[in-house]
Amino acid sequence: MAIATSTALLIAASAAVFAGGISAYSSYQQGQAQSRMANYNALIARQNADLMKKKMDITKIGTGIEETKFRKRIAALKGAQRTAYAKAGVAMEGTPLYVAAETEREADIDALAIRYAGSIEQSQLLAGTAEMQQREKIERMRGKQYATAGYLGAGASLLSGISQGAGYMGMRK
Repeated sequence: MAIATSTALLIAASAAVFAGGISAYSSYQQGQAQSRMANYNALIARQNADLMKKKMDITKIGTGIEETKFRKRIAALKGAQRTAYAKAGVAMEGTPLYVAAETEREADIDALAIRYAGSIEQSQLLAGTAEMQQREKIERMRGKQYATAGYLGAGASLLSGISQGAGYMGMRK
């Protein structure tokens, strides 16, 4: 009977150590999977930040082009005004001069509005870029924490299994 009890305790001890090993491997794998997911999320955040930077550059260029085109249209309009006044024999003084000055003032305001709208969009993209860069850092930190948690969980499970196994072996005496 003692041999059967001893064998049963040995089997129980082996099973406890084996179960601890399986639990340790499971904890390790879970930590690794979570770490990979966090690193993937960090990669996506990095790509989004890069895309926002590119869009910001494109917006800056596009705003400059839009403002330049607008100023060219205004220059053509002012030229057409001068030509019309000249054909009509009107001197560039008094009301015609006032109209030309008013056209210039309104054009400057509109050009500044175009530039301002572009700068607002660029600022929003810059803020989004900073947010994505911060998200990337956070996800990388999470990835490291998940990996560490997996290692610690694996170690704790393994030690628990060994401890239980040793407890069963202690009953054998």
